[in-house]
Parts: sequence; C-alpha cells; structure tokens
Amino acid sequence: MASDHLTYRMLGLFSILGIRVAWGAGEAVTLEEVVVTATKRQENIQDVPIAMTALSTAKLERLGADTFADFARLVPGLSLNEGPQNYAQFTIRGIGTSNTNGNTQSTVATYIDELPALDSFGSANTPDLRLFDIERVEVLRGPQGTLFGSGSLGGAIRVITNKPDTMAFHSKAETTLSSTEGGADSYGLNAMVNVPLVPQSLAMRAVVYDRRDGGYVDNPARGATNVNSERAYGGRIALRYVATDALALTGSILYQHNDPNDGPFVFVSGGGTYQYGALVPTVIRPELSVGNLLAEYSLPWATLTSSTTYARNNVHTVSDFTPAAALILGPFGFNPPPSSSQSDSYGRYFVQELRLASRGEGPWSWTGGLFYYHKTRESHFLVTVPGGGAVTAPLGFTSDVLFGATIPTPGEEMAAFGEVSYRMTDRLQATAGMRFFHDVSRYSETTFGFLNGGDTHSTRSTAESSHTPKFVLSYRIAPQSMAYVQMAEGYRVGQNNPAIPPDPITGVSRPKSYRPDSLWNYEVGIKSSLFDGALVANAALYRINWRDIQIDQLTPDQFNYIANAGKAHSQGAELELNWQPLPGLLLATAASVSDARLDNNNPAVGGVRGDRLPGSAQFTLSDSAQYSFPLRGKATSYLRLNHVHVGAAYSALDHTMRIRYGDYDILGARAGVQFPSWEIALFVNNVTNNDATVNATAGLSPSVVRLRPRTAGLTVRTDF
Repeated sequence: MASDHLTYRMLGLFSILGIRVAWGAGEAVTLEEVVVTATKRQENIQDVPIAMTALSTAKLERLGADTFADFARLVPGLSLNEGPQNYAQFTIRGIGTSNTNGNTQSTVATYIDELPALDSFGSANTPDLRLFDIERVEVLRGPQGTLFGSGSLGGAIRVITNKPDTMAFHSKAETTLSSTEGGADSYGLNAMVNVPLVPQSLAMRAVVYDRRDGGYVDNPARGATNVNSERAYGGRIALRYVATDALALTGSILYQHNDPNDGPFVFVSGGGTYQYGALVPTVIRPELSVGNLLAEYSLPWATLTSSTTYARNNVHTVSDFTPAAALILGPFGFNPPPSSSQSDSYGRYFVQELRLASRGEGPWSWTGGLFYYHKTRESHFLVTVPGGGAVTAPLGFTSDVLFGATIPTPGEEMAAFGEVSYRMTDRLQATAGMRFFHDVSRYSETTFGFLNGGDTHSTRSTAESSHTPKFVLSYRIAPQSMAYVQMAEGYRVGQNNPAIPPDPITGVSRPKSYRPDSLWNYEVGIKSSLFDGALVANAALYRINWRDIQIDQLTPDQFNYIANAGKAHSQGAELELNWQPLPGLLLATAASVSDARLDNNNPAVGGVRGDRLPGSAQFTLSDSAQYSFPLRGKATSYLRLNHVHVGAAYSALDHTMRIRYGDYDILGARAGVQFPSWEIALFVNNVTNNDATVNATAGLSPSVVRLRPRTAGLTVRTDF
C-alpha cells in the first residue's frame, strides 16, 4: 500500500508539471533491458550490484558513436582527457595521476572482449577502437581487481564485439559524411556481413571500416592547414562453430591501423584559436592485431570458458623536441633546426584465461578461474638534433643523436580469482571475491648519447605478489529495486622508469623505479526500475582512500618519469536516470560529483595537501531527449537533442606547470528517418561552436586541446 501511495503522489506531481503518464492501459512503455557480463556471467544490468553503464548497439547508433570520445561524456564518473589521436586517457571517479598516459599503468583497464588492451608498462597508447557492429560497451565504475586484475583502480571499460550468428544471414553498410567549420571534411565507410555457412552449426561474420577525420588546426610555422587529420582502417573476421548443444568454438581476428598526420594541440593564448607552431608533427601511429580462440562448454551446473588470445601492437611515436634542444644547446650559441624525439615499440602479448561460472537458480552463484599474461616488448628511443653533433664534438660526442635507448620490458602475470554469492533470503544476498596474483616485470636498457653522458647498460627486475578482495551486500527493497554496499580493493603494479637524462637545469637524477599503489573503495548504491520498467534510476555514493599514488611527471626537457606521491582520496556521487514517460519519448540524465585531492604535501611532485588530482573534473552532467514517431507505411522518424557539461580540471599537481582546462557546455542534435531496411540521419555536433579547452599540457611549449568546431553531417545506413 505504501508503494501505491508513493506512485499516486508521483503521478500527481507529473500532472502538475503538465506531463501525462500512460498507466495501466494503452501501449506499454518499457525501457530496453540490457544483459551484461560484468561478473563473467550473463545478468540483467539492474541485477548486478555494481555501478556501471552499458551502451548497446541501438544506443551507440542513435548517438552516432564511432569512437570512445563519442560516448565518454555521457557516462557518469567517466572523464576522457583528449590529446593526440590514440593518446586519450580515461579517468573514473577522479582516480587519475595525469591528464595524459605515460609510462605508468593506466588507472582504468580497457578490454577488447577477453584481451587487456593496455600494456602494464607504458600504456601511453590507448587503442581508439571503431565502434561499428559492437554488441555493447560496458563501463564499470570502482575498482575491478577481483575479476579484471591490476590496472583497474578506477574501473574498467569493456568493448564486446558481435559474434557470428549461425541461424540467419545479416548484413549492414554505413557511410558518414561530415564537414567541420573552418576545417576539412570527414568520411567513414563501414560494412558487415554475417553468413551461416552450415545453418545452426557454422557461421562467419566479417567487418571492415575505413574512416578519415578531417583536421581543423593550422600550423603557420610550417605553412600547413588542417594538420590534425587522421585515417583509421581495419576490420574483424570471426568463425563460430556450434559443435554440439554443449560446445561452441569461436575464432576471431581483429586488425586496426591508425595513421594521424599531427596532433590537435593549439596555443594556450596568442595566435589563432585553432593554431599551433610546433616545427615537428606529433604522431602516435599504432597498428593493432588481435587473434582469439574462445571455447564455451555448458555443463548441467556450470559453464566452462577458455579464452586464448595472441596480440601484436606496434606503435610509432614522434614529437617536437625543438624547444628542448634550444634549452640544452642554446648556451653553446646554437639555434637548433626542427628536431624530433622518436620512439618505436613492438609488443607481443599472450593471454590465457580459464574460468568456470555457475548456472541455475539456487542460492549459490559463483565464478572462479585462472589467468596467465605474458608479454615481450621492446622500445627504441632516439632524440635527434640536426647539426647538434658539431656542437657537442668538442666534448667527444659527434652524433646528431643526442640521446638513444633500447629498452626491452618483458613480463608476465599469473592469477587465480573467484567470486561467490549466497542468497541468504529472498531479499538479501552476500558476495565475496578475491584475486591472488604474482607479477614479474623485467627491464633492461642500453642508452647512449650526449645527454646520457656516454654509453650505459643496466638490467633490473621486480616481482610482486598480492591480492585484491571484494565484499558486497545487496538487498532487494522491492521486486525491481535493489540497494547495495560494497568494499573493494584496487591495485597497480610498481615498475622501473626508463633511462632518461638528469635534469638539464639542476643536474638532479630522476628516480629509477616506483612502488605499487593501491586503494580501497567504499560504496553504497541503489538500482531501481519503476513504473513497470518505464523509469530506471541508479545512484551511488563512494569514498576512495588511495596510498602511494603513482604520479606521471614531465621534465622541463620533455621526458616522462613516474614518482610516488603519498596519499590521496576521492569521494563523490553518481546519478543515472533513463525515463520513457510516453511511447516514443526517451529522457536520460547522468550526473557525477567527484572531489579527488592529495592528502599530504609532496615537494617532489610540486603538490600540496588539498590539491585536486590532475585530469579529474569535479562535476559532469549529460542530458538527452529523444522522440520517435511513426510516419506513413513502416517508416519511423526520430529527433534527438543532447547537452553535456564538463567541469574544470587541472593538467598537473605542480603549481608552477599546471594549466586549468574544461568547464564547458556542448550541445548536439540528430534527426533521422528509419525504414525497415535503411536509415538516413542528419546531425550537428557542437551546435554553438564552443572552442573550450578539453585538455592541456605544460612544459617548454604549453598547449591545449580544444573542442572540435561545429560539425554537421549525414549518415546513411542500410541492411540488406
């Protein structure tokens, strides 16, 4: 009766606001149900006691989402610090130590199906996967160390690709054309085909894509316009064989190549709004190949899963070293020409996971498994200043390569993990999880050049064993509402810093290694579905205590290293609402407040107690309204408006170097007509042409990244 009374009071409030709600008669109004695998078992997202967001294929298409940046601002608690292409950095709940990725392990684990996509050492490259024909994207907030291992301090992002369908033929093609104000045009071509080779037994699914993002930044110093363009192309192919009712095998290969021309950096102040003066382009060019064999065997009481993955990731990086060369060689009376810092890394990764997950409706449910990760990676660094050898020749260094290094970083991780849930009553459930792991990181370096003071060689290794527990209590308040409390630990490995020259000003050496860091997350949340599924409301409050935090430091001569910076905390709240008050009308809101701060003074990193952690926006908000309505025949039209607000953030802890950025609003609009076999949509992103900053970097040449100017375009999609 109390529930009915609350319902009638809410309906009365909606009537006062002028909102009509269909209740108990007429067309049913129910939101889409989303099934996720965040616990390594298939469950409705509303039944998982985790703060998480899932974006299905339908939602990604309505958003026009093609890259991570297209959905990141819509997820509460998730920040994406955009930089050069393939260099963006995720932060969840303010758990970040830099607004760029460097040599440290990321605080957010990124998975492509079963593969950890980021290297534990030097996770600077974040593969920006194209999101065509994706089953869903899952964003898990809070540490996920039990099931997803180290590097998931803030949370995890999982890209789940569509698997072959053995039952029916499917195909889809899509093209997008767009124009950016003051910049170059963009295009995208995507195609998918699914063919049952042996009906109900064997099927193939193939995906190809080719996209060119037009640039919008000019470089007067080089006499070039629209320099930050990029082409990305690749595809996936998968075969699925259903051998018996119990056994299914899926083999897949993914390939993606990104080829940017330059980064999107612009002047902090002075010059044009979208201009920059770097004499050497900033390029991060990854080539990613992933092969996976997935075996699933259904027992009467459990599902046995084996996932075997082999991946290659080659990354070519170039950046402008000219300002640093002037700092170093200027005292010799030398004015350096365009000079570069270049690195090439070659990574090979093998991942094997074997797990067993319970089935059935009993009071017990559980998941347990073994995990093995092995990598071989070698990186080559060269800092070249044309003519520099003549300047340093009197000191015994005749090469124009002022600094060079070859750094192999092999390593492996072994883990055993498990999670058990027990339903004590019809309403109360307890969950406990633990991951035990052993990590080995080997490091050797051969360095040479003027900045290194000659040739050196050293070898180091680290080995760590630890565990990450998790405890959850969930209570079913009503059939469609659940409250939960959670304690969970996250962990990030300690490693070695690459060899870099001493500080050119003070002569102080940089630390050779850094310690692991870890945190505890304390959380209370509620997940509810009201009005027969027409309204989904999820909220969470959290407090995170973080110790020995790893801070990514940038030296005046533009080298990166990692240092530990004591303790920090983050506390905040998240709210996510999805409401369909009328047939065809969908309203959504996602908001988060995050206060992430340093807990102690740390002169080594230039931070004082109370400083906001870098890369974390204190407040974010996204709103959207989408209305679909029938046209003549079988056609349907839709209109979508969305608004995003991102609060201010800082680029670093160091008060002498940090830059404030963010604090902006951005509007988008999309309208389309959908027929049974094809769809056409018009869109405008950044409707108001806001040029706000979305990232910043200090150093010798301070720069910022600004929002892409107003972009209008057309998407045509067809199923045949």
